[in-house]
Amino acid sequence: MKEVGRRVLHYGVSFTPEMLGMADCAVRATIAIRDGIPLLESIGSNAGRLTAMHSSGSGCLS
Repeated sequence: MKEVGRRVLHYGVSFTPEMLGMADCAVRATIAIRDGIPLLESIGSNAGRLTAMHSSGSGCLS
């Protein structure tokens, strides 16, 4: 990932607002997965948190 950042700066690649939005969604989804996986060990007691995570993460869908 660091190499990609260096090359983008080196070659002056520009990103459209849509591309930045997609990247933001990917980051938010990755964070939600990271936080949600441990909750799956006890779905019953974590159902509320998992539901809240699902509801807050669906903003990236169009």
